[in-house]
Amino acid sequence: MHTTREMLPALNEQVSVRFESIRVDCIVDDVKSAYGKVRLLVIPVSGGGSQWVELDRVQRQMPLSPDHVAAIDNQTNAFVQARMTGRPVSFRYVDGTHETFNA
Repeated sequence: MHTTREMLPALNEQVSVRFESIRVDCIVDDVKSAYGKVRLLVIPVSGGGSQWVELDRVQRQMPLSPDHVAAIDNQTNAFVQARMTGRPVSFRYVDGTHETFNA
């Protein structure tokens, strides 16, 4: 399983994560796609530890639109495809810029 860095605009930003009946302020440290779902590695603002959580448990001040979530998933898939095939894969961002992921 490959993790991806800088796939989510909220990387290194504070978010609120739902754990059972409480919310914890956390920092997004990493992001990956596993079993077709986007997962975030979060670290609590105070305390310690880290945990992978699914995107639907995370709340940002500005919610992500469905198009933005789809773009994140497409970026992750492009990165994983480049790693698995050993060939560069190009990805076009919503703003029209593009990036090439290398193996």
